[in-house]
Amino acid sequence: MCMSKFYSAYVHEFEDKSLLLVITEHTKIEPKNIEDCREFIWAPRIESIKRPVHHIALQGVITAIHNNSGLVKRCNKCKSILYDSCPNKCNEGWGWDLRVSSRLYDDFS
Repeated sequence: MCMSKFYSAYVHEFEDKSLLLVITEHTKIEPKNIEDCREFIWAPRIESIKRPVHHIALQGVITAIHNNSGLVKRCNKCKSILYDSCPNKCNEGWGWDLRVSSRLYDDFS
């Protein structure tokens, strides 16, 4: 089984209590091959998670993918999004990365 671990992602809460998982140019997504997923199971409601959060697994339905999602150029060293050149002046080259901004819904009551 393959899972992903997110580093430096955060959650934004809207007035209607829906949440947005925000993945930025500083987010690292690390795929994990695991045999037993029980160590990753934690089932709080998203609304009850205290912020900031680190190293969690969320379950729900993605109800919207926002238009700022897509392929972006990232600096190979600092992982910042590149528009013309690295804002940190790294000059270490760049690579393509997938940026996903979405709304996750977990209220199944």
